[in-house]
Amino acid sequence: MDKEGGYVTRSPLLDDSNYDIWKARMIAFLKSIDSRTWKAVLKGWEHPKVKDANGADTDELKPEEDWTDAEDSLALGNSKALNALFNGVDKNMFRLIKRCTVAKEAWEILKTTQEGTAKVKISRLQNLTRKFENLRMKEDESVHNFYMNVMDFANSFDDLGENLSDEKIVRKILRSLTKKFDMKVIAMEEAQDISTMKVDELIGSLQTYESSVNERLESKNKSIAFLSNTDDEDLEIDMESTDRAGNPRAAKGAVRVVAVIGIVEAIIVSTLFLCLGHVIGNAYSNDKEVIDYVKDMVPLLCVSLSADSIICALSGIARGGGFQTIGAYVNLGAYYLVGAPIAFLLGFSLKLNAKGLWMGTLTGSVLNVIILAVVTMLTDWQKEATKARERIAEKSIEAHDGSV
Repeated sequence: MDKEGGYVTRSPLLDDSNYDIWKARMIAFLKSIDSRTWKAVLKGWEHPKVKDANGADTDELKPEEDWTDAEDSLALGNSKALNALFNGVDKNMFRLIKRCTVAKEAWEILKTTQEGTAKVKISRLQNLTRKFENLRMKEDESVHNFYMNVMDFANSFDDLGENLSDEKIVRKILRSLTKKFDMKVIAMEEAQDISTMKVDELIGSLQTYESSVNERLESKNKSIAFLSNTDDEDLEIDMESTDRAGNPRAAKGAVRVVAVIGIVEAIIVSTLFLCLGHVIGNAYSNDKEVIDYVKDMVPLLCVSLSADSIICALSGIARGGGFQTIGAYVNLGAYYLVGAPIAFLLGFSLKLNAKGLWMGTLTGSVLNVIILAVVTMLTDWQKEATKARERIAEKSIEAHDGSV
């Protein structure tokens, strides 16, 4: 009967398909016997030789009965290691090392047979690296199963002499997760130092998040019979909104469209008022002085309408981009710190009356347009799109948690 585990007092068995696992287990088994046994594999062993009068080794092998205690100890370590290797391979593998009398020699034969020469190892390493880079978590795959796949690759790299650091494994896992983990990945990258994160710490956090998401989905599925189809449609809309919110290209396109609409509206309305400026005053009075005064005010009216149209578009962009605070400060500064003082100066100090007051207010509007336009042009839409996606996702989850 095949077993996943091995025996503590029996060496693991090597066949044609399990070298990666066998190597790690055999190393641990050899070390568990004693230090001499594993050192016999690392350093090798040579049969003691008879020494000449000068103490140098000759070609004559020393009889075993004449070995010193130290030579006996080294030989015993080699014998134990060789015995473990002989009993740790199947019949086919045993044929390869049957003639070996030195444990290190037998170990190297098995290693070369399974891992290949240096050139073969480089080729295998390149293929393994390519497969590792292409590895992605499947939609129906759990965090645990994906982690096991990653660790299989890590063990294979280790067998080829390439050690994967915790940081490399952590970054690989984070960039290979499915879309449902996007919010979790963003939060972890912003809140923690990925370069110092341990793999088990990452997996524990991801499994906790996965469990929470699965519980919400399970609760929602249980309540399907009691909810209207509108809930599903709302969820689809929320998810679509989240996808759109995470698209910086779409955000830039929306900004351009809104800005163009504001400018076109300003042009149309201003042109209309300029063309009808000589008759607008008739709607208020038949007095020629009033009609002429209104006619003189039409250019200011056109500029005001243009500024208001553009401000409306830029303010909407500010709200949608999540920087309402900046918009509030811009409005406060443009109108109350600049526009109002200028209006007071022109209207009362310079005696321009209503026209002066209007010009002061218009100055605040123009300044508002300029500042908001600069803010919009300098905005990092990739960053703002990510923030918007986070906000929509959080609100969607909260809304649906509350309805379940």
